[in-house]
Amino acid sequence: MYGDRHTSEYIKGMHDFLEVAEANKKNGFMCCPCPKCGNTKSYSDRKILHTHLLYKGFMPHYNVWTRHREIGVMMEDGEEEEDDDNYVPPEYGDAATAEAAEDQEELDDEPDDVPDDDDLRRVIVDARMQCKSQKEKLKFDRMLEDHKKGLYPNCEDGNTKLSTVLELLQWKAENAVPDKGFEKLLKILKKKLPKDNELPDSTCAAKKVVCPLGLEVQKIHACPNDCILYHSAYKDLNACPVCGALRYKIRRDDPGDVDGEPRRKRVPAKVMWYASIIPRLKRLFRNKEHAKLMRWHSEDRKKDGKLRAPADGSQWRKIERKYWNEFAGDPRNVWKNVYVGHRRFLPTNHQCRKKVKHFKGEADHRKKPAIRTGDHVLAIVNDLHVIFGKGPGGLAVPKDTEGRAPMWTKKSIFWDLPYLKDLEVRSSIDTMHVTKNLVKLCAFLNAISQKEKGRRKKKKKKEREKNKGRICDEEGRRT
Repeated sequence: MYGDRHTSEYIKGMHDFLEVAEANKKNGFMCCPCPKCGNTKSYSDRKILHTHLLYKGFMPHYNVWTRHREIGVMMEDGEEEEDDDNYVPPEYGDAATAEAAEDQEELDDEPDDVPDDDDLRRVIVDARMQCKSQKEKLKFDRMLEDHKKGLYPNCEDGNTKLSTVLELLQWKAENAVPDKGFEKLLKILKKKLPKDNELPDSTCAAKKVVCPLGLEVQKIHACPNDCILYHSAYKDLNACPVCGALRYKIRRDDPGDVDGEPRRKRVPAKVMWYASIIPRLKRLFRNKEHAKLMRWHSEDRKKDGKLRAPADGSQWRKIERKYWNEFAGDPRNVWKNVYVGHRRFLPTNHQCRKKVKHFKGEADHRKKPAIRTGDHVLAIVNDLHVIFGKGPGGLAVPKDTEGRAPMWTKKSIFWDLPYLKDLEVRSSIDTMHVTKNLVKLCAFLNAISQKEKGRRKKKKKKEREKNKGRICDEEGRRT
């Protein structure tokens, strides 16, 4: 329904929506969810909504029609079985297993009197000791068993199930092999190996073997209209306090909980995958070469007054002077720098301002903006009142008198950091305070997209099988 407006699928979805809106009028009026109206304007005539939606489409993120009496997302057939807590996004799993393999190589540099099979085992045992739950410990126990288990019966060359899978996944990550191609390779290798071998026959199964060695991922339920995260104060709610959309998907013909039977697992309407930066930093510092590079800004950087890296800038020196004891004195603390629209800070006649090839085909002739102090910006955003979400109850910052969008649409959570108002470049913050790893976020979005495609394919396959069955029944009656 949110795709190309010229397709029959969009037209059908739009008409389905209009039927729902017509049946659930409020005082004879219907809210219009086009991008311009944004559910803030209502009309009594269905034709007006039809015209707006046909020419402008639907507003983004309005996935549950809470302004039109819909309360939640319907569950697809067989979706409960697919809700797998052990699912590993493809790109994220590749990065994690590649880094785990590098940790293994780091251990290989130890003296030769340490048996070969103790290196990987030491990594697993150390990780198991840090587990907080029995469920996590059982996963590492299974890995230890796979580490002892030969790749095939009577395997005498030292190849175990775990070491082989880890080596193959590292090769996959280093050569950017797609999941589909890697799975074909696994099937070929499995046929070539002796009978009853332990090699996984799918990419998903291979990643599950080394899953505990990957980086931590936290899955947080979210409102389908992006109003809130069911976290902290909202963690025990079953419906969004802003738009009213249900937290969990609605089962078709749901009989409810039945006495004497185990409670059925509920599937969240929307899930946010959160990849914390802290485990990744720990993984980097566990490798000697990576740890040395992470401390380069303090230990190996040339300090001759020339500007070569962010650590040579005036802001870095300012933070070092003011927060030496709290932060800057430890060389392991690092900063993240983001440069957006940086060409406007160049001299007005600089040649890079005119170049378009590497800047999305656009030149940049804007003037250098006036420098705002942290106290000035904080005073502007401090009183902004925003209620997130596209459903009823959502409240955005209004446009100014000339119809221009506001410069700030919310007060960022980063203003809670005590040093933010002292920064000259407020996009340069302590990496430990960065709550989004953008590269991995893209990987998660791609993984979720791939999972949704798989569900749609299964649904279409079931429909084809049903239609095929009806045709066979009709032919049987005719004969």
